[in-house]
Parts: sequence; C-alpha cells; structure tokens
Amino acid sequence: MHLGHPLDMFSAGFGTAGRIVSGLALFCAWIAATESRAADPAPSAAEKHGPAQFEFFKEKVRPILREACVECHGARKQKGHLRLDSFAALLKGGDAGAAIKPGNADLSLLIQSVLYLPDAEEQMPPKGKLSEQQIADLTAWVKMGAPWPPAEPTIAPPNEDAVIASADMRRLSHREYLRSIERLTGVRTGRYGGQLPIDASINGFDNQASALQVSSETLESYREITADVIAQAFKDPGAAATRFFPSCPTLAKTCVTDAVARLGRRVFRRPLDDEELRGLRALVVDGHGRVRKGAAPALLETMLLSPQFLFRSERGEPVPGRPGVRRLTSYEAASALSFALWGETPEDKLLDAAEASLTLDSRWLAQQTAEMLKDKRADSSIESFGMQWLRVPSIDLVPIAGTVQGLDINLRWAATDQLRRMIRRYFTRDANATGFLDTAVTDINDRLAKVYELPTKGNDGTREITLAEDDDRRGFFGTPGFSFITSHVDRTSEILQGLYVRNKLLCDSVPPPPATLAAEISKDPDAHSSEARLSKQPCAGCHRLLDPIGRGLAGFTVIGARDPSVARGTARGSIEGYPDATFNSPATLAKVVLNTGRVPQCIVEHTLAWLKGRGITSAEGPLVEQLVKGFEGSGYRYKELLALYIGSEDFLYRKDAR
Repeated sequence: MHLGHPLDMFSAGFGTAGRIVSGLALFCAWIAATESRAADPAPSAAEKHGPAQFEFFKEKVRPILREACVECHGARKQKGHLRLDSFAALLKGGDAGAAIKPGNADLSLLIQSVLYLPDAEEQMPPKGKLSEQQIADLTAWVKMGAPWPPAEPTIAPPNEDAVIASADMRRLSHREYLRSIERLTGVRTGRYGGQLPIDASINGFDNQASALQVSSETLESYREITADVIAQAFKDPGAAATRFFPSCPTLAKTCVTDAVARLGRRVFRRPLDDEELRGLRALVVDGHGRVRKGAAPALLETMLLSPQFLFRSERGEPVPGRPGVRRLTSYEAASALSFALWGETPEDKLLDAAEASLTLDSRWLAQQTAEMLKDKRADSSIESFGMQWLRVPSIDLVPIAGTVQGLDINLRWAATDQLRRMIRRYFTRDANATGFLDTAVTDINDRLAKVYELPTKGNDGTREITLAEDDDRRGFFGTPGFSFITSHVDRTSEILQGLYVRNKLLCDSVPPPPATLAAEISKDPDAHSSEARLSKQPCAGCHRLLDPIGRGLAGFTVIGARDPSVARGTARGSIEGYPDATFNSPATLAKVVLNTGRVPQCIVEHTLAWLKGRGITSAEGPLVEQLVKGFEGSGYRYKELLALYIGSEDFLYRKDAR
C-alpha cells in the first residue's frame, strides 16, 4: 500500500483520526490568524514618549477611559464598532472614523464628543458630561501625541478581575522545535537551523507567539527536515525499533496498540484519544493485523508533522467555583514546565508524573523545578534567554571587510564568547544576576587582551581575569561586545547606546522619531550634532533621554578600544529622570544603572516575556511585584526567579478568552 506523504494523510485516506485528519485545516486557520494579527496596528505605534508622559496617561487618562468609556467601547461591547481600550483601537476608530489624531485635539473625534458641543454628532459619555478637569486632561493627552505605555496594550473594563494569563496556542519556536526533534529521535539537529525561515524578533525574543506564523515556506521546511531526520533515525532499523518502540520492537499484533500509544504520548505530550490511536495504528498494521512495509518511519514522520506536535496548546480545564478560570491539565503542566526550563518537549519522567497528576501538586512541582534547574539543559535555555535579551547575536551581523580598523572575525567571535560566558557566570550559577553589570571578573583571549591593553599569552586560549579596582572598563558596558551591539557599522552612536540602556536595562520605553523626520534621520541618525538634537523640537524631548547616556561613553571606539582623541575621565554622561545619575566611564555607568533600582524589575519583565511568549500587560503588575520581591529575597539568583514563577498561580492558571 502506498501511503503517500504524511502531510497528505491529513486530507486523504487516514481513517477516523479526527484531530489528525484536520491537521492541514488547522495549519490554514493558524496562518490566517497569525497573518491577521500581523496586520493589526501594533501597540508599539504609541511608543513615542518617555516615562513622564506615560505616567500622565496612567494617572489622568486611563481612569477616564476605564470608568467612562470601555463599558460600551471595550472588549465586551463595541457601540458604533468603536473600541477605546487600546491605542490601536483608538487609531482604527469606528463607524465615524478614527477616534483620535495624535497631536491634534481639534481633529480628534474623541475630544469633540466629550466637549458636548451643540452641533456634535455624538455627546459622550451619554450618562453625563465629564468634568472640566477630565476634559482638559484628555485634551492635553491627545495634544502630547496620545502616549500609551507599551506594557499596557489594553484597558480592562471597570472592576474587571486581573487577567491571570492568556490561553494562547502557539507554534513551537525554531529552537523549541529542533531541540524537541533531537530529544525524541536522537538525531543532532544543529545543521537544520539554516533551513527554517527566520522568525521575527518581538520584545527582543524569537519565541513570541505573534511572530510564529506558519507560511508555506515553513511547512516545506518541516517536510524536508522531518524526512532527513527520519532517514537518519532509521539508518539502523534495529536500534530505531528499540528507541521508538521499546516495549514492542517488532510491532507484533499483540503489542502494537500499546507501542503506538506510548510513542504518541511522547510526541504529542499527552495521551492519544481513541480516534487518534485507531488512525495511527492503521498506519502500522492493515486490517488483517499485518505490519505494513515501512510502517515505523511513516508513523513517526506523520506524528512529527502533526499540529499536535508542532503547536503548544495550554488551554486547561474549568476550575470549580472560579467562573472563567481554567487550570492546566497535568499533561499541559508537564509540557509548560519542560518548555519553560529546558526549551524542549517533556521527557518520559515528566509525562509519567503527569499521568499520576503529580504535576498539579505544588510541593512536587517545586521539587521537580529544583531538580530540572540543576540540569545543563536549563543552563542552555537560560543562556539563550540572556543572549537574546542583551542582543548578543547581533554581534555576528557586524560586517568585517574594510569598515573599522582593528575589526576581524576573531575579535567578533571573542566578543560574543566573552558575553556568553558572562551570562553563564551570573545567570546559571549561584550568583547575583545583576552583578554582570559591574563585575571585575571577565574572560579574555589574546585578541581581547589587545583591546583591553593587557599582556598577551601567545596562544588562543581563553582565560578568566580580574580587572583592577580602578579600571574604568569593569563590567558589561566596558566589553567590546557592548560597543559592537550599540554602534553603527563605522562609528559609535550616542543614540543607540542610550536606547539600549533605557530599553534593555531600565525598561524605559523611548519612542521612534516623529514620522515627519523619520525619512531624513534614517539616512544618517547621527548626522546632526548632539547639541542640535538637544536644542530643537520635536527632537529634544526624546534625545534628552538618550544622548547624555552615550556622551558618558565617548572615550571608546566601535570595537571597544580606547579612543586616543578623548582623554581618559573627561567624558560626562547622565541618565535623565533618575537622581545622582552622572557618570564618566563604563564602570561608573554600571553603578548608576544599578543605583536606579530598575534592573531587577527589568530582568523580571523580560523574563516573563520570554516565558509567556508575549509582552506582559498592566494586569500582570501584581505578578511582577510579587516576583521582584521574591527575586530580591533570593539575592537576585536567576534560577530562583524561574522557580518563583513556576510556583506562582500564574503558571498553572489561565483566564478564559473573552
């Protein structure tokens, strides 16, 4: 019998396995959904302001929208097809057009409506006019460009309970996919990374649900990779039979059903239902109980191309006595735990625990988390988080040929390796995670030693060193890697340095340039002097947040070497908005950043974005506060932060989608 390609089984001749038969339809639905999400206006369009403007929104504007608007123009009800609970919705508007025109209150329908003008088409809110102060606050907000905090994409209706977590279904990230394939088959998957289409980076990470679309190119890559993996896995049929069907290597009639069920549980991360089991068993044996030729490879290939493997779904089950709240099933909890800590499919031990419902027991969950965090797979996953958070992979994008004196591929590699080791030292070990910023300990080879102006050893080996107490290059900001990440191709950039510090380490959102200036600035962001940028509007407001940070790092080049044209200690920098925030070197910048008190919370927020596969919302503020407090109590041990999250209610519970 010719089985055809496994994906074709979804639409032809696959018996009664209902979920698997509909696999291709699920792919199509997923493509449509993700493309729709990608087309929606992004909340980040509102990120054109600094902390002061966002605070104005939170204190003055959000209460007005929440109390007077979103009951009729929110998630539950949209009179006039208008929603006022997100920045994107305000721009989209309703039947009458856009609700606001940022920067122009006179042309904003929202402002015209609340003024109760006699000739206005609408007078809002209908229950009574807002106070003069409320109207003034709304008007001022629109005039300043309608700042909307990026961490608060939507506003909940009045008195709405905080969202515990979303119940999204999402595709495995490329890293999760390849690690899971390797875990299941034993085939090394490193060489397949280049065959997969590049996923967009959102929130700095490549595992964000809104970016994990399934294109025809992605599907074809899955086909090709799976076919090659199967060929590799079944080179030795005997070894393959023992690996995939340990209880029934010959797929004999007496045990084939159990063998298929066991493999299905491993691949789908849950038990097969009856229909799935019958359909998959039919791939292995015919109606007379005879094993089909090539049945084992076909069975595994079908499973690895199924949406049940390629997607994570953590919808949970209703919780008695808690309307609208769902708790993960024991198998979903096992899967969530493994992907959170190891970035891969759960092993049999976890699935066995799920079968006994142990994964829902808080004491067992804490013990298992502690055990898993000791595994090198946890270290690898944590390293991946740190590398993406700090944008270390972007170092590999720095061109080599003829751009910067002293730059070569060996220095680029050494700079990346130095930061990788720094992340391991402070995030995977029993150390204060914030210590990487001002550490005196680092790792160098001879290529880096030349940049640091230290003696070389005459070999390519990497060694740990401790910089002198008065060395102004101590810590993260003094590394060549930081210079690479925050520079243009041929020169350093005050703007990029300021953006990096604000966004990555302080979690202060800084807006892009106004649309009217974007085209000019994109040609050469630093074409105008810092003095000019700081003295004219509309540039000055944002550049006061950025440029002074870069000024304090003026004594170093693109490759992190000292700039001989700048006398040591003469640079002057500051971080506006924070007290006692002046500095004159990488080492003193680290102290200032740490003294803001913002770094632990910023680490928590980035970690949650990584674990959840999406940006966090204002409704999760209590969770952030809870984790920051526990993080502080642990001495900022990063693995303790992960354990705190796994032990929180947020990990096991979801709120029904409205």
